[in-house]
Formats: sequence, C-alpha cells, structure tokens
Amino acid sequence: MRRRVLLVMQRLPRDIFKRVLTDAKDVELVGELASGDDIAAKVHETRANFIIAGSGEDASAVTSFFHDYGELEVLAIEEDGDRAFIYRLAPSRSTIRPAGRRRDTPSRPRSRSSSASPKAPTGR
Repeated sequence: MRRRVLLVMQRLPRDIFKRVLTDAKDVELVGELASGDDIAAKVHETRANFIIAGSGEDASAVTSFFHDYGELEVLAIEEDGDRAFIYRLAPSRSTIRPAGRRRDTPSRPRSRSSSASPKAPTGR
C-alpha cells in the first residue's frame, strides 16, 4: 500500500522528514502544515492516509479524523524524539455476553463429555 503522507509539525523536523521521505518508493508526500493549521481541510484536500505529527499537536485533534477517514494512521512523535505513538483503527472482535442471556442470569457450568478420560498421574 502506498502511503500518502501529511507532515504536521514545526519547520525543522518537517524538513528532516521531507528529506528522508523523498527517496522512499512506497511514500508520497502529499502535504505539510505548521502546527495549528487546519489539519482536517488538508487531510480532505490531499486524501492523506498517514499523518506524521510533532508532539506539539493535540493527539485528540489529530485522531478525531478516524470517524471520517477510517484508513488514516497517525504517527505522533514527542518533542524530544524519545517516544512516538502510532494511532490506527483496527478491526477487532470482543465477546460481550452470550445473546439472549439476561445479565442477572448466572451462567451454567459446562458439562464434561462422557468420553473425556481422566488425567494420568504425573509420578513426581
């Protein structure tokens, strides 16, 4: 998958990332913004699917686009460069409770099959 990258950070780190990303074959730099600019409009305009943001950006502001752009990923890098976080939507499956069972109804223990053999002693 080709990454359409939008850089959202101050000028110096943005220039460094531009140099690094220029030679990447699977990356297309589609835009750049200084902190505080209208990120939503730029994501819509460029159809970016990957944002690299400096830590000055509010993560909730950057990740708020997931509702409209589910394929969007965000790499947020802390100002000192010591830590970075990746934000992405990922399909997942969780069991909430069996369908049709009321919350106050205790679950029944599973019965063992008559063909199950008892465990053999370990001889320790």
